[in-house]
Amino acid sequence: MAACFAVALLLRTAAVLILRPDPMNGIDSGEYDRLARDLLAGQGLGLLQGYVRPPLYPLLVAGTYAIGGIALLIAIQVLLGSIATVLVGELASRLAGDRLAGIAAAAAAAIYPWSFQWVGTLASENLFTPLALLGFVAVIS
Repeated sequence: MAACFAVALLLRTAAVLILRPDPMNGIDSGEYDRLARDLLAGQGLGLLQGYVRPPLYPLLVAGTYAIGGIALLIAIQVLLGSIATVLVGELASRLAGDRLAGIAAAAAAAIYPWSFQWVGTLASENLFTPLALLGFVAVIS
């Protein structure tokens, strides 16, 4: 699994460095940016007309803005995406009862392009995917 994590980390880092995605190009990026900036300005989680957003991701965005800016957020998202590949492998291993199945699933998740498409943008999937996987792994234990 360590090799799968390393490959995932390398590919996600390379994708960000080579493609240089615009962090504000995601569908919801502007809203998450505004929510984070409202939090930092002491306005709490402002209401965006017609939208409801869970608070955890805007809190992460605000925290990274305060500490190290958007580069820190993207680095954390690269790490979270890489951790997600290990969690996919662990979940597959537990469901199949076979360690090799887990390694194969983690390897597939590490190289599957859709799994790291949003890493360079503000998208809650970067946080909620590994959290959901962690929940599934906990339930299957």
